[in-house]
Amino acid sequence: MNNLINFRTEKNRATKSKFNSNYRRHIVLAARLVRFKISLTIADLVVLYVYAPTQVIWIITYNWYGGGFLCRTTKFINTFSLHLTANMQVLIAADRLYITTHLRQIHQKSHFATNQMIALAWILAIACALPQFFVFHVYILPGGNPQCVSIWFVSYSFY
Repeated sequence: MNNLINFRTEKNRATKSKFNSNYRRHIVLAARLVRFKISLTIADLVVLYVYAPTQVIWIITYNWYGGGFLCRTTKFINTFSLHLTANMQVLIAADRLYITTHLRQIHQKSHFATNQMIALAWILAIACALPQFFVFHVYILPGGNPQCVSIWFVSYSFY
């Protein structure tokens, strides 16, 4: 009887230890996903509160009255937010794949790698959106309507 009690006690202790280890691992995995979701939410909010209103206002007025700097800045933010949303979605998918294939190798210090991946997604989005500052400007159409257009639109309109 004592052997059975000792065996069960050791088995319970081992089970509790394994549970605590798995619990900590799941907390680390959940924290990674929360960081990714926060960054994706920020990108979606920029799309919702910057991209959508500027497009609606531009469609309603059919003119661009913001000037050259606002034209370039708006196009940069629009492109940046869309690239950031796409980058974060790819990052979440890649992270889920990595976690699925390397579950035993995830450890407590993974928050540093998570932050680095998020920073890389933001830097890539900025790098992809920077050309908008050089490509867009205000062009006044022959009817006197100012438009925020790319340099290719202007060269196309002359041909």
